[in-house]
Amino acid sequence: MGDAGALVTDDSALAEQARKRRQYGWNKRYVSEVEGVNSRLDEMQAAILRVKLATLDKCQRARRKLALHYNERLAEMGAIATPPVERSNTKHGWHLYVIRSSRRDSLQSFLSSKGVPVAVHYPAALHLQPAYAAKALAPVPLIETERAVAEVLTLPLHPYLSKEAVDTVCDLIESF
Repeated sequence: MGDAGALVTDDSALAEQARKRRQYGWNKRYVSEVEGVNSRLDEMQAAILRVKLATLDKCQRARRKLALHYNERLAEMGAIATPPVERSNTKHGWHLYVIRSSRRDSLQSFLSSKGVPVAVHYPAALHLQPAYAAKALAPVPLIETERAVAEVLTLPLHPYLSKEAVDTVCDLIESF
């Protein structure tokens, strides 16, 4: 039904800062103590997400299983860099499954021509976006950031995707 998110923490100071920032930086109504935004869900979005919350763990397990399968299959192909699965004390949300390839544009065209819905999310680095040009400290290139932007490609991943579909995508990448 739309975008939403959540922050879960056991740090009370962080939780308080998040509460302030989600509603104009208010601690007290109409008094902005810090920079903030209007980031509240409307009632309809909240009601739908409340129902969907019951399936969150199941969906996350499905996404993780598929991401691990992608990683296993793609690890055999040296030209593809896969995302790390998890870091210590964290669990990856697997909102997207993003690989890196120095031949990203050709790979994207190839997969698209085969009917695979791939995408380049965020095709320009933040420090090169017009809205942030004035905030840049200096016109220093961020070489790794700019390289990543040129190499990232999002592969299909959702909790209802089959393992066979992942295999098909991997087979196509291997044939490429």
